[in-house]
Amino acid sequence: MRCRRWGSPLLAALALLPALAIETGAASAEQPYLWGLTSDNCMEKTDRQVQALRQFPQRVTIRTVFDLPENGGPQAGDYGACVKAFSAVADVMGLILDSQAMAALKPNDVAARMAAYMARLGPDVRLWEVGNEVNGSWLGDDVLAKIEIMYDAAKAAHRLTALTLYHEVKPEPGTEMLGWVDAHIPPGHRLRDGLDYVLVSYYEDENGGHRLSQDELDPMFATLAQRFPNARLGIGEFGWGHGRPSDAAQRAALLKRVYQYRVPAVARFVGGGFYWHFRQTMVGDHAPDRDVLIGLMRGR
Repeated sequence: MRCRRWGSPLLAALALLPALAIETGAASAEQPYLWGLTSDNCMEKTDRQVQALRQFPQRVTIRTVFDLPENGGPQAGDYGACVKAFSAVADVMGLILDSQAMAALKPNDVAARMAAYMARLGPDVRLWEVGNEVNGSWLGDDVLAKIEIMYDAAKAAHRLTALTLYHEVKPEPGTEMLGWVDAHIPPGHRLRDGLDYVLVSYYEDENGGHRLSQDELDPMFATLAQRFPNARLGIGEFGWGHGRPSDAAQRAALLKRVYQYRVPAVARFVGGGFYWHFRQTMVGDHAPDRDVLIGLMRGR
């Protein structure tokens, strides 16, 4: 996530897709559903976050953001205790570089950072996010090289990998999600066949309040399934980019919309979500957002 977003009709080419009744990827059986949440700081009130994770009736995947060091910290070791605590009650997905941090590091820096975090946290991280909102215009230079460095390191350690793309209703030139994939990850590239998860970040408030329809979700994920034939697919991040609303009912409506997305035409669609504001709105004795998600889990 970046602090300030701006916002894909899908390109007109999507209208040329064949009917979506047949799953385009390798998997045919329904995949296990993935309930994803994001903690933007696992070190803050770790015990309360762990307690909240325990409340869910199904084991969740907690996406854990690792910030760049400022004024000497945090370093990989600083996250050790909270990541271990999280891993006892949830599956941890490590976000080594949020999208807004990508431009700050050169490829060699990314390699060193990935090595340090994997060495310190590797046993407790089930899944590594090797690129976040990678088609965003704000990520700077050498984006693919940095993704490849993180991907190769995770695969060498036999870890699962996820790549998150960024969907906009009105993308800037060169940033449209599927066009970016075709331009930067061409057929035959190891990421095409090797990624375990390909996820899509979408923020309604940065897209003029537009709510994704089934007619948009179906071709979006069918096309991703064609390009990444071995990956499970889902929503990789959502929330509010321009200020989280104080109204619990407004938050509940968004939670219900996104966590109930289904794409029956694509068997490898596994849900996800990864609500950005877990730490802020789902932790504590009174946490209506957590209650909403618990209800959705029990109702599935």
